[in-house]
Amino acid sequence: MSKKFSAILTAQGAERLAAAAVKGIPLGITHMAVGDGGGVLPVPSPDQTALINEQYRAPLNRLVIADQAANVIRAEMIMPSQAGGFWIREAALFDETGICLAVANLPESYKPLLAEGSGRFQVINIWLMVSQTADVQMIADPSVILATVEEVRRAGNNAKDYADDIVSTLENETREAITSAVSTAIREFWEAENPVGTVRFYSQHVDPNERYPWSTWTYTGENRTLRVAKSGRFERRRHRRQRYGHPAAGESSRRAG
Repeated sequence: MSKKFSAILTAQGAERLAAAAVKGIPLGITHMAVGDGGGVLPVPSPDQTALINEQYRAPLNRLVIADQAANVIRAEMIMPSQAGGFWIREAALFDETGICLAVANLPESYKPLLAEGSGRFQVINIWLMVSQTADVQMIADPSVILATVEEVRRAGNNAKDYADDIVSTLENETREAITSAVSTAIREFWEAENPVGTVRFYSQHVDPNERYPWSTWTYTGENRTLRVAKSGRFERRRHRRQRYGHPAAGESSRRAG
């Protein structure tokens, strides 16, 4: 099946693209125009220097690489609803001086005027194969590009997904921070209530070394358990501020009845 629609470089376009490759200065494609083809669907020719019957021209909305491997670029022009009253069958790309660089034929469509009772915001795209995409200056400045509804919706969905991820992360971190703060507060309160030297009496079979693993306890008999320093020694002050070190002795409170 033969191709019915195509886009090609004009002779002037090929010449300027080759010059861009030699000079290392990217070719600037700045405008697009559409026309009605004089009433018939035209066949693009490299000898063209203009459209058969141009109806509308405007700066490109964007010019981007569509396929890096195949060296295909995509030029996009947006037609507002105020423009219309003609058929669209052909399109062309121009540089800033008005030189026609590429031509294409398009599926026939009518662009109505608002005065006719209908209006349409229309996006025209031309896919063009070049020798090297590096030889063409891209247009992708977000400050001047108009976004389509689909692009805005996609960007909004991406932003929502990102925000949801951030909120979820913050919620998890907040829960962890609260849990950590509560644990720290409880531990600090416990330490204040149970300094080294604290004596506890247990009437049941309880081992405080298992219940409070961050501390060290020694059973001293008669259901009494004493918290000692980590070294296994505790100090007892006597009169005249003399300090004596006594080795920890006794058995675990597991023996407590």
